[in-house]
Amino acid sequence: MKSWRAFLETVNLLALAIWLGTVVVAPVCVVRVFMTMEKLSPRLDAYAQYGGEHWRLAAGQVGNGVFLITDIIQFVAALLAGLSFAGLVVIRAANPRRRSTWVRGLGLSVAMASLMGMMLIVVPSLNARFRKYWDAAAAGKTEVAQHWQAEAAKLHPTSEKLVGLTVVAVLASLTTGAWSLAKSAGDAGDDRADMFQGREGSTPGPRAAYPEPALLRRKARP
Repeated sequence: MKSWRAFLETVNLLALAIWLGTVVVAPVCVVRVFMTMEKLSPRLDAYAQYGGEHWRLAAGQVGNGVFLITDIIQFVAALLAGLSFAGLVVIRAANPRRRSTWVRGLGLSVAMASLMGMMLIVVPSLNARFRKYWDAAAAGKTEVAQHWQAEAAKLHPTSEKLVGLTVVAVLASLTTGAWSLAKSAGDAGDDRADMFQGREGSTPGPRAAYPEPALLRRKARP
């Protein structure tokens, strides 16, 4: 049981960390791509007849590829985080009556709901508008292309809010999980110190506000 607990806790925290890192780094990379393309101001042969800004076309297509990879990583990380947390509840390593379990579960649920809203509603609509934008630009229909560019831009505030909500929720779940494990390890160290000092029969003090099964707990040797 302890081996399963350690395995599931490790998978959960690692998946949350990867998820958080991905959703934070991807927008930063895309912003950098747009800044670089604007400075380079390229002219694209594939859109030679387009009278608008070519650097936006180039940056948008690169950014779209970055976000596609990001969505795949987020989906896998969310799946692993959700399954591992459910496993912890099933083996009673994460007690549903504890506040720490509720914080971790709520954060994970909000993050997964935000991700699903992004992937199932916002991203398909964005991609459809981007394709119309790129197709019109390739055909030299500048006004039509700029119309669909503006339509795609209208979804950016929604996507930014969902990304921000995902970051906060994943961070809350990750922080609570890591803190509770560290606290449990510290409590285990205190218990071992008490036993070595001959205070095995001492009355235990009050429980911590967020007790968790100890990932690093080991039975003290007499």
